[in-house]
Amino acid sequence: MLSTLKLFSHLALERVSAQPLPRVPEPALVMDDPAQVDVFWQMGADGGVLSPIYLLLTVYAGCVMPAQGRVLDLACGPGNFLLELARQHPGCHFTGVDVAPNMLRLAETQRQRAGLAPIDWVQADIAELAGVPDASVDVVTCTLSLHHLADVAQLRQTMRAIRRVLKPDGRVFLVDFARLKRLSTLAFMVADQQAEQHELFSQDFMNSMRAAFTRDELQAAAAELGLPLAVHATALAPFMVVLQGPVRGQPDVAVRRVARARFAALKPMHQRQVSALANWFQGGGLTLPYRLRA
Repeated sequence: MLSTLKLFSHLALERVSAQPLPRVPEPALVMDDPAQVDVFWQMGADGGVLSPIYLLLTVYAGCVMPAQGRVLDLACGPGNFLLELARQHPGCHFTGVDVAPNMLRLAETQRQRAGLAPIDWVQADIAELAGVPDASVDVVTCTLSLHHLADVAQLRQTMRAIRRVLKPDGRVFLVDFARLKRLSTLAFMVADQQAEQHELFSQDFMNSMRAAFTRDELQAAAAELGLPLAVHATALAPFMVVLQGPVRGQPDVAVRRVARARFAALKPMHQRQVSALANWFQGGGLTLPYRLRA
């Protein structure tokens, strides 16, 4: 993840800085170039720089997951987060939505390789969710993707689309980067693991951080959901924000067993990164529902 002491210094300066950087929308709102798609998958697959982040996020997401039910993952990309979640919750039926056909094709290939149960793939704009029936899903998830939306108006439109497809007692787990205030902080976060990152991924990471919404923008848009939500951000200054709720309770023993096995399979460096990011979230009020170390 990130060098803790250096990150602390950057975030301390973030906290006392006045205004966030101006938002720069993604240069391409749809990522469908085959080379980019493949690199994005590699960075989130086992051993990739995003794999510890996705694993940690599935653990948090488990608190809103039913034992059985329908789960809709927005902007699922090549399926890194969604497949990790499906491993832990085999009783649920999953649907992945993405506007990019190459992302969905790769996601299905990886699902088959992983030997997971069938997943429905829907090519659609997440601001519309065309083809997803009203009040048809128990949980909507979206991880590190809302910044691909064009502007705050489209972010609000996406929240209204989520509200439309959720059942009356539905839950959400939405997480994204938050826009920073200092270019030096952004540059540090992008470059901290440069040796492990593909050049295309580093550029995409930079674009993502510049395109991120602020915590206030995310929280204000989430009011469109009409749900009781807990809003958590990483401590000191938000570089990631989680919108979660309502919580169903601690995941059951089988879920925890799978998550712990996946954690144990991580490289020691990535285990430390999971713990470090969990500590940043805990400082912001989001506590791990269970220990990942056996």
